[in-house]
Amino acid sequence: MPLILLLCGCSEIKGNTNTISVSDVTDREQAILHMNTNHAFMFDYNVSDEYKKATVWVEKYEAGKLADHPVSSITTSVKTDGTILFSIQKPIQEFNKTILNLSVGNKDGSGSGLNVDEQPDEFNKMGALSSTFTGDAKSVEDEIILATICYSKGNEIGTITSEFYDEPEAHLDELADYDLVYVLKSHIKK
Repeated sequence: MPLILLLCGCSEIKGNTNTISVSDVTDREQAILHMNTNHAFMFDYNVSDEYKKATVWVEKYEAGKLADHPVSSITTSVKTDGTILFSIQKPIQEFNKTILNLSVGNKDGSGSGLNVDEQPDEFNKMGALSSTFTGDAKSVEDEIILATICYSKGNEIGTITSEFYDEPEAHLDELADYDLVYVLKSHIKK
């Protein structure tokens, strides 16, 4: 039976309304997150009252080709500030499955989802690296790429460039360098 872990912390990002940023995670929170996950990401959002809904989803690319639909997606209401959490649990090798967890939460509650994804052949032989967007908080005005997890059977593996996060359409060819990539995206709407 899979364990679902939700840590929800809210922080005020003073002076940065309508933004999302990578959370400052304590060592303790990091240890808790990685007890049952291979990869975990937390982001803080801060929006004005006019923003009502957040959609967070995970796209899957195999050898650079986008899957037909997101492998995980949730839409939930938002308040002025809250947290987005994405994690991938340690794989269930004997069933060739990967469990993805998404959550959007604030001081009034949270919405979360758990999805199971089929692992590609030889998944257990792949190396993985993950990354998030770099720099300061990003505006929530448009769709945002928050994080990537890249898997490769090759001897060398690198992370996605920062240019991919800023201009994904111009840098989609980067995804072809990996056997499997999960791309976490969000869009907070009025």
